[in-house]
Amino acid sequence: MESPFWIAVGDIHEDVATIGRIPGLDKAQALLVSGDITNRGRRDAAERILGRLAAITPRLLAQIGNMDGGEVEELLEERGWNVHARTTDLGHGVGLVSVGY
Repeated sequence: MESPFWIAVGDIHEDVATIGRIPGLDKAQALLVSGDITNRGRRDAAERILGRLAAITPRLLAQIGNMDGGEVEELLEERGWNVHARTTDLGHGVGLVSVGY
């Protein structure tokens, strides 16, 4: 049995072209997005980008960065992906503490 692993990315600024080439991404426990999902983008940009990421790996965890507006945080919250300003149990004895912006 393989050990669980997570993959983290940040500052993608609406460009997911290279993320799909990360080896094993589809087998990771989760993709952690550490903020700056958009380029001062709004909800529609975040929906497009996060939708593409969710098609690659089903479990997303994300927080907003200084380039993401409040609409982006609302989207993350609605989808159950928001980890900003909270702790998250990743399982296997691993925890995540996140602070965005």
